[in-house]
Amino acid sequence: MPKTVIPPLAVDIFSYSLVSKVHATLFKLDENKKPIPNLVKDFKVSQDGLIYTFYLKKVFFHNGRLLENEDIKKSLEYAITKRAINYEYFNKIKGYDEFIANKTHKIEGIILPKLKNQLIIRLKIADYKLIHKLSDVTFSIWDAKQEKPINGLGDFKISSWKNNVEINLDYVGQKTSGSVKKIRLVKKSKRDAIEGFKRNSFDDLFFYPIFKKNVEILREFAHIQKTYFPRTYYFAVNSRRIKNKRVRQLILQRINVNDLVKRCFYGEKPTNTIIPPGFLGHDSSDYGAKINQQQASSSEQDLLTSISVKVIISEAIGSEKCIKSYLNDLSNSTTKIIFNVEILPISNVAKSWINNSIDAYIAYAEGESAMNYFGNFSPGSSFPLGLIEDEKFNSIFSKYMSEKDDFNKLQSVKKLENHIKSNMTFKPLFHPDVFFIYSKKYKKIKFSFESISSFEVKNLSLANKL
Repeated sequence: MPKTVIPPLAVDIFSYSLVSKVHATLFKLDENKKPIPNLVKDFKVSQDGLIYTFYLKKVFFHNGRLLENEDIKKSLEYAITKRAINYEYFNKIKGYDEFIANKTHKIEGIILPKLKNQLIIRLKIADYKLIHKLSDVTFSIWDAKQEKPINGLGDFKISSWKNNVEINLDYVGQKTSGSVKKIRLVKKSKRDAIEGFKRNSFDDLFFYPIFKKNVEILREFAHIQKTYFPRTYYFAVNSRRIKNKRVRQLILQRINVNDLVKRCFYGEKPTNTIIPPGFLGHDSSDYGAKINQQQASSSEQDLLTSISVKVIISEAIGSEKCIKSYLNDLSNSTTKIIFNVEILPISNVAKSWINNSIDAYIAYAEGESAMNYFGNFSPGSSFPLGLIEDEKFNSIFSKYMSEKDDFNKLQSVKKLENHIKSNMTFKPLFHPDVFFIYSKKYKKIKFSFESISSFEVKNLSLANKL
């Protein structure tokens, strides 16, 4: 179940999904991944590309308060203060550096004109992707001015939140037909969810990892629609706790990708590439684990004698008990590395990682775009998958973001992947197919090409109405 509805604090798929329904962004992506105005009715850019002036729509928060420019400034500054994933998006705004260094309490380049339906963003360096960045759900606009995150601008309003086991949403959007009117999110185990789905108690299984081998079992009860949403299962090592790069490498070497995937995710194809299918730079022939298998020296063997790795497996990823059994078997073998394994809810995994209380974890990463996906590795973010300080990553990522030519962008993304691998903090396992699974009481549901966690239902038809 979601743990928060505050956009920049949403680091798990459940919270992210709730945020995307309750809140809204200045811009949103259309079906071709092009940013289009959402809370903005118009905008203009100065000839030098340094000044953006936004004209806001007349829209109201769920409590009836009119959206003002101060809400946007407060929302963006709060997200940057909390080091939200991809907060570095806005490092070209004038005054960003001083703000992030706590030298000022406000970002100079986010300007509030007297007219409250206008906002100005002044850049120190032109950024042709600024509009795209303002479509990221993490930077949704919420009632930060009054510090009431439940008040959103999205199509759904939270009507009740019952002890973190059930959340009810009511549709308050502009569409008069063809849209879902109510959403009920219920916390259930995967087994109970599937059984309830078969009995028509639930309409979908969007947030449960259903792998290829189980898809056919559900075909009798469901519409199954394959989507090309990018997702990567991985093993991450915490560089803040295990600072010795060689030790991190030896830990990663103990995870045999081929063995783990074959044992626990039968039918999936092991991978060595961080880049998921559909992204520029993905290599479908890059099969299995190819991390340098340099054996530990005698002095390193002594070092590893004292290594005990605290690992958490997210209970939302599927095959959790099998993964735990695999890691326990490694600990009982001749290896000097001992894995102490727990299975916890995904929100607990995120909290433990942010609080720097675990050495490693297994979960999956995803993103609506390459920009969003690689932001998971940005140093200094609230949920860092890479090094906590990494100027080389920043340099390569910045170059990648600024490239317009696909050939040069490809070179940058390959350098980015090689650099992430060289840090020995992240080992990809496989890129699964992702399926939309929904009730046969619907004739068809058309989805936009967005994240599975923030999908928008475009059209919905009941079978008995056709």
